[in-house]
Amino acid sequence: MRFSWRHCFAIAVLCNSPAVGQNVYPHFHDAAREAGLTVSHISGEKRYILESMSGGAGMFDCDNDGLLDIVVVNGSTVERFRQGGDPLVTLYHQEPDGHFTDITKQAGLTRKGWGMGMAVADFDNDGRLDLFVTGYNGTALYHNLGNCKFEDVTERAGLKIDGLTTGAAWADYDRDGNVDLFIARYVHVDLNKLPEPGAISTIADTRDFWCSADRGGWKVKLISCFITAATEHLKTFRKSRRERPRQTIWTRRGVG
Repeated sequence: MRFSWRHCFAIAVLCNSPAVGQNVYPHFHDAAREAGLTVSHISGEKRYILESMSGGAGMFDCDNDGLLDIVVVNGSTVERFRQGGDPLVTLYHQEPDGHFTDITKQAGLTRKGWGMGMAVADFDNDGRLDLFVTGYNGTALYHNLGNCKFEDVTERAGLKIDGLTTGAAWADYDRDGNVDLFIARYVHVDLNKLPEPGAISTIADTRDFWCSADRGGWKVKLISCFITAATEHLKTFRKSRRERPRQTIWTRRGVG
């Protein structure tokens, strides 16, 4: 019987392959600190639902140098927020050697509050990725000017939203070539009227949803949507569904 080099290769592969059913897992090493990623996530005592949330991170190339940079969403506490809050995000720029540098202030990402989530997209089609941040009692839209420099255009774009916003996503839902923005909200929280931990509350769960439809400019208009859903208010909820629109559309009105 003759064996070719192909047979030898096949035998070698079989002999060095793990046994059937044997689990092989990759090994990870925590290199955050040595890479320069040292920001600490701020979290409260988790007495309230707001303190049990927050966090998240994303990777995007903020200066088009071919290296992914990292943006980390910061949290806060009830006490710290009442004193002005904390920077919504921390931005780390990746250097050619793989080390990351905190450039948050230089980048102009200075808005403070209580960060929850973030979404990245080139909303004005200029070839640079922009950043939208959700949070408690305020959101932020940062327009990328190039070289990881950002301009806060939240008010200009009509995206100054109060309350508790959690997640967000960009997508061109109407296929007009401009990305649209969906923003999810959560329960109503008033830090000036917090219940005692453990107390029974009958406050209904409130959720709002937005979707922005781009029309060539930055200005958007809130049409309306407010849906309340709670078990003890099921009848009210069913009635409101017939009387209120089921979604909210953000539409652009002109440029600027």
